[in-house]
Amino acid sequence: MLVLTTDTVAHTPTDSTAGHFQKLSSRLGLKEPNLEANEYEVRIWNRQALRYGEVQMAYVLRKTREKFTVVKYIIESNEQGFQFAISLKPTVSVTQVLWKRLLGKDLLTMPDQSSVLERLVNQPGPLKDTVQGGLQADGSFTIKSYKSRPRVIVADGESFLFDVFSANGHRSYGYSNPDDLSRFYPESKELRNILAILNDVSLVFRSDKVGRDQARTINEN
Repeated sequence: MLVLTTDTVAHTPTDSTAGHFQKLSSRLGLKEPNLEANEYEVRIWNRQALRYGEVQMAYVLRKTREKFTVVKYIIESNEQGFQFAISLKPTVSVTQVLWKRLLGKDLLTMPDQSSVLERLVNQPGPLKDTVQGGLQADGSFTIKSYKSRPRVIVADGESFLFDVFSANGHRSYGYSNPDDLSRFYPESKELRNILAILNDVSLVFRSDKVGRDQARTINEN
């Protein structure tokens, strides 16, 4: 459901060095990372509306000096709370090529959605004709003004919270319904990058031939 509003979709980054969802992280066997220089762990938490539990899926990306790994968790909850989680391994070999590809999409440095939308809605929209009068050859004139840019909230969708850990500490950022928002703000590099990151990570867990072939391609080129 798309709702036009004067409010922004806000995410409150956490200052905790342990990141979001600490109790759930413990149940998944995730500890606060102990990382050296140029090593990273990125946790991508997926919240889905109208489902039980604070998170329904997660990816954990870990880059050390020796290797790069990706794990997917399917998390099941009911009205009583957390029930169980299933960890899945990629269906193709994951390489450093994919990690570099994700870095190229600003995985580690992405700003939060709230600041991105604030900038977008404050930019003038495309020009439009608003009044016609009398300075043209036919005795008329045209005054052009900028279209207003409504702020958009997409309700009943999903959100993605990113916890980025490094030897220097922790930062987080979040995006709600980036696919839908990108249709309203196609000029946003950040929304395009978020969608590209999520697509590339999800590809390595595809079991169909087309998905596996695409996953192999992004790990080789």
